[in-house]
Amino acid sequence: MIPLISDPESLAPFVGPSSAGTDSAFRLLGHRHRRSVLRHLASHEGTRPVALSDLAVRIALEDRRGDVTADGSVSTGDRRTIELSLRHTHLPMLSDAGAIEYDHRKETASLTEEGRTLLDRSSAIRGSFG
Repeated sequence: MIPLISDPESLAPFVGPSSAGTDSAFRLLGHRHRRSVLRHLASHEGTRPVALSDLAVRIALEDRRGDVTADGSVSTGDRRTIELSLRHTHLPMLSDAGAIEYDHRKETASLTEEGRTLLDRSSAIRGSFG
């Protein structure tokens, strides 16, 4: 049985022609770190941009795969590993798609309207399987 989509318009193309836009959206949403970045930026929407180091800590805590210290913080090694993958892979990919504004020099990011649309699409897809 095929699950129903809670918001069929959320499956409209994100960018470009029909299947290319949908493929782009699925590619952008295909990694949990990119989804986490979008969710975290949405929770700070309307405030100042979020620092790369804050995103890395947040994602490391969500992953809980690394060493969490007694006070609940994440080990430096895990934070740095995630920070590198965000800096060199995930944030540039989201920025190139227009989902976030990423300032390389200040190492800060903020959500764009396209990013909000992408996040809504993610929620609609996730909701259809829940």
